Amino acid sequence: MQRFPNAFKPILDKYIKYDCKVFKLKNENNGKIRVYWKEKHGIEKKPGKVYDSPFGVVRQWELPDKLDRNDDIDYIRRRAIRELNYDNSAKIFLKFKSRFWEKDSRPIAGGSSSTDLPIRTMIYPSYYKDDQGNPDEDGPAILLGSYTWANDAAKYSPYPQKENFNIHWAGEHTDIYHAWIIGALNSAVTVVKEVLLQSGIKDKWGELLKHKLLEH
Repeated sequence: MQRFPNAFKPILDKYIKYDCKVFKLKNENNGKIRVYWKEKHGIEKKPGKVYDSPFGVVRQWELPDKLDRNDDIDYIRRRAIRELNYDNSAKIFLKFKSRFWEKDSRPIAGGSSSTDLPIRTMIYPSYYKDDQGNPDEDGPAILLGSYTWANDAAKYSPYPQKENFNIHWAGEHTDIYHAWIIGALNSAVTVVKEVLLQSGIKDKWGELLKHKLLEH
């Protein structure tokens, strides 16, 4: 699991601050949001736009008086930060020599199955392709044989993203796919789109849409 974030380290390492603790977001007079954090030598502050910290951590910060110009949305955002919780989940992956579930009389290609058995949910992969991007004939495959989580987690829907001053929330907890890497990636794409469109750089967003990473 660590290989994915570590792949970004050579590019982003010079921008990362270690051993720092964020403790406050503050509205400045110019409408900008400034983030405050503690370092060994004291307190630092810089303008910020995107925050991907889990809401369980954000709850401990001192937040601005307003998170959105709209009072209703401001209330919803604060409620999401205050109430969205985390719970245990378990994923059991099984490796098979072939995708037998695609060869049955009722083949399954992608999707999921649910049951009242202890395994609860099975996820069938649909992304096996050859070098040309076409579905490969057959071969070894990984099946998510069991995905379980606490019942309470089902009550929380994803936290919707809307323009709100200069704060943009990112992270898997803001996407419909909680606790999945795809949720983190989806939220990153959403925030990039928000920042570019809000900044009036529509052409750049159009260029990014053509990138192969956003094909799906």
